[in-house]
Amino acid sequence: MKRHDLTDDIHDFADTAALIEQLDLVMTVHTSVAHLAGAFGKLGDWSAPVVQAKAALTAG
Repeated sequence: MKRHDLTDDIHDFADTAALIEQLDLVMTVHTSVAHLAGAFGKLGDWSAPVVQAKAALTAG
């Protein structure tokens, strides 16, 4: 898989939204991008990792 750096083409939030619309899936640590990707339905299903992390943190 070839990685593409498009940061020179992103100047504002509208550019970010336009880019996200073209993707199948978005994985990010940046909360504003995560919220935007979620609004477009482009985030993966995080329910299983969240359940596992919660179980690990609450195990005593």
